Amino acid sequence: MVQRTSLYKRNKGKRLYDNNLTSFIKRSIHPFLLNLASTKVIFKMEECFLKSGNRSKIPKTRGIIFACNHTNSHDIPIALKAIKKHTYLLIGKQPLYKIDELFFNLNGAIYVDRKDSNDMRLSKKAMIGNVKSGRNLLMWPEGTWNMTDAQLMLMMKWGIIEVAQRSGAIIVPMALDYDYDKKICRYMFGKPMDVRGMTLKDGIDCLRDSMATLRWYLFEKRGIYRRKKLNIDDERRLLVSLVEEYPKLDFEYEKSVVFKG
Repeated sequence: MVQRTSLYKRNKGKRLYDNNLTSFIKRSIHPFLLNLASTKVIFKMEECFLKSGNRSKIPKTRGIIFACNHTNSHDIPIALKAIKKHTYLLIGKQPLYKIDELFFNLNGAIYVDRKDSNDMRLSKKAMIGNVKSGRNLLMWPEGTWNMTDAQLMLMMKWGIIEVAQRSGAIIVPMALDYDYDKKICRYMFGKPMDVRGMTLKDGIDCLRDSMATLRWYLFEKRGIYRRKKLNIDDERRLLVSLVEEYPKLDFEYEKSVVFKG
């Protein structure tokens, strides 16, 4: 199934982003969709807190871009449940089950072909248009799945910084961490970032540092393990199982779009 990317919409003479009526309808059915998403969440969710800069300090007068790490197929419903507010999604073009694509479309999604520079440029316009209209946006700045604990955050493209600067949005870093043995997903929101006045490089470096720090804090919640007690074969089987959980996923393609910096 081919998602209707921004390039597809432009070529068909369609709007790149929703009008106010369509957005209102999606916002109205959001509670129902959130309950529906809950049926796919098999992890107990546990919010962890920093000493300052949490959800209560997120500005309410400007658009918000939530920036989250991405490790498996559970991330989207869990991130949406953690955010609670109606939030549009940036989704990389890839094979999807029909039920998932329907969910994304009803929620509000911008599909992007990560190997088409023209489509990426148009999707950026769609994101800016939505955020300028007062809608929240959830992005995965790594642009693919990060399957290793050895690198807290992959290199990230600075598109999210450009969207925030051109739309006047605040970026809120967030991180998810899974304890697969205990079936717990811990999540944490970082301090909101105003990237206006920053260079694109400084902005993406600050965001990557913030998200990596959140992941480190969440790692600490798991406790300390001795290396000699870890079974590398078990770790490999876990990685394989995460990929196999979503058979539609083309993991070789996902690896091919890792940003090299």
